[in-house]
Amino acid sequence: MADVERGREVAATHCTRCHFVGDINPYGGIELTPSFIGMKRLASWERRCAQFHNPPPHPARVRHEAG
Repeated sequence: MADVERGREVAATHCTRCHFVGDINPYGGIELTPSFIGMKRLASWERRCAQFHNPPPHPARVRHEAG
């Protein structure tokens, strides 16, 4: 459960300025930016995420220690 809460905290801090993220910001996000739910439903979501999020210039590059 701690991982879920940490994930919500990271998403609320770093992702909601552009993405609609479930019940965290029901009226937020940028119109053309996919929601987290929308991205997860794509069969190619892992590849798309690696191609877009991992390399710069994604504005919310987040690094945190696991644990």
